[in-house]
Amino acid sequence: MGKWYRLPKFILGFFAASLIASFVVLPAVGKEAVSAINGILDQYKDWAFVLAFTSIGLDTNFREIEEQFQGGKPLTLYVVGQLFNIILTFAAVYLLLSGKFFPLPNLAV
Repeated sequence: MGKWYRLPKFILGFFAASLIASFVVLPAVGKEAVSAINGILDQYKDWAFVLAFTSIGLDTNFREIEEQFQGGKPLTLYVVGQLFNIILTFAAVYLLLSGKFFPLPNLAV
């Protein structure tokens, strides 16, 4: 089967849709029409997001997860990993946006 089997195929579809939207649809209908279409599609995007996460929850096998957490070590590792991610994220935001290490960009137009 090789590596092609492991590649998530939706990436190719997303790439193709991006190319079509950028190089075919936008020049054909104009920026104003694309903005109007995006405004309409934004309301459906939120519902699709909710349905996707609901589907993930419906597919979750909690008995299988419970077996993996026997002994508490995986849960401890998960919590420690998430705390590390939170601390690292706050540090990166502080470094980039505090103005103490890098100058703040002037965003006034």
